[in-house]
Amino acid sequence: MIHRVDAEINRIIQELMKDQTTDGSWNYPFETGIVTDCYTIILLRTLEIDDEGLIMSLVERISGKQEADGSWKLFYDEQAGNLTLTVEAYYALLYSGYRNLRNLRADGKGKRQGYLLRRAAGFQRPISSQKQCWRSPDNTNGPSFLPCRSK
Repeated sequence: MIHRVDAEINRIIQELMKDQTTDGSWNYPFETGIVTDCYTIILLRTLEIDDEGLIMSLVERISGKQEADGSWKLFYDEQAGNLTLTVEAYYALLYSGYRNLRNLRADGKGKRQGYLLRRAAGFQRPISSQKQCWRSPDNTNGPSFLPCRSK
């Protein structure tokens, strides 16, 4: 059994060495939308690695992949935006420090995106624009930040 494992490891090493370019990299197709970009921002900020050029380029790429409805898609042929990816993108953009709630809304997409997130989570619109309270439709599930009137 050990010989078969060692043989397979050596086969994979040879394959990787054959595919490696002269600069030490590999040119494999690796496209998962913006997942890697989002988590790279989160990782760099968490580890306090201030590679601002890289972070800003990732922010621009993530922003550029946003759909007209404010969502992000994991695959180009998804019918609707991917909620998980939309949350990850929104979080990464905010955590980057280059986007905030105000400029996410100012681009015209952020407001729709916030609606998409609240709708998907089952929250209704605020009852009063002054209170900005959010409550789940059944008033038992989810956060309520300020007292809200019942419908």
